[in-house]
This record gives sequence, structure tokens and C-alpha cells, in this order.
Amino acid sequence: MDISKKDELFKQVLKWVLANKTTSISAIQRQFSLGFARTEKIISELVEMKVLKVPTHFEVVKSIEDFPELKSIKDFEKKPLSKEQLEKLEADLKLLYGEE
Repeated sequence: MDISKKDELFKQVLKWVLANKTTSISAIQRQFSLGFARTEKIISELVEMKVLKVPTHFEVVKSIEDFPELKSIKDFEKKPLSKEQLEKLEADLKLLYGEE
């Protein structure tokens, strides 16, 4: 992939991401004073180049006990996704991020 035709800040972002070994949309936005759309485009290009891997989940670092005000809220009924819904979601993510 020819990175010379990318966004004018792409090389700087790429170098910064590789040096830090981690990143997020907000980290790039703060570091380079970019808006969400431009940052998302750069992130998508980094995923396409396989520099970044699309996260499949977020790690939860707090527990329900950390939020006592939630005790009065009715529990959300968890409904698992069907096999078809999971397959569609997976296909959409692959299409969005250009994975095969």
C-alpha cells in the first residue's frame, strides 16, 4: 500500500502509533488536533494496512457495586444474538474494515 497518497498527517500518525504500540480514536484526535471523521478515516486505513486490529470487545474495569445509584434501575433482559444476527454482524465488520 502506497502511504505517500494518504492524508498529509498519515505518516506522522503511523509513526506515533507504531512508537506507542497502542492507540484510540480519541488519543489520535488529542495528539494531532483532528476531528472524528478525519481520525476515523486514518484509523480505517491503519486497519486496512493491518497495522491495527479491530477490537472485538471492550474490557469492563468497574463493577455494578461501583454505581450504587443503579440498584433502583430494573435489570436489562439479556437476549443473545441469533446465529444469523452474529453472521451478519461479522460480515458487516469485515466489509467495513476490509478484512477477508
